Amino acid sequence: MNALTIPKKLIKNDDLVIIPRREYEKFLRIFKMIPKSQWWFWSKEWQAKEMEAEKDIKSKKLSGPYKAAKDLKMALDNLKR
Repeated sequence: MNALTIPKKLIKNDDLVIIPRREYEKFLRIFKMIPKSQWWFWSKEWQAKEMEAEKDIKSKKLSGPYKAAKDLKMALDNLKR
């Protein structure tokens, strides 16, 4: 039998949580598709970073590629200013 873990912050005072079978099975299908080693990528925090990066790419806020490490270092130093 598979298990679905519900975060403690969503449960108060040992509440009974009931999940309809259809919803439970939908979650199981999603989790089986994503290897456990890749769950970090789908976290809320990481997805926010991905959206920010995607926005920067679309608005052409890019730099590089750099031919030498010193050129990259100089570009990073300029960002600090």
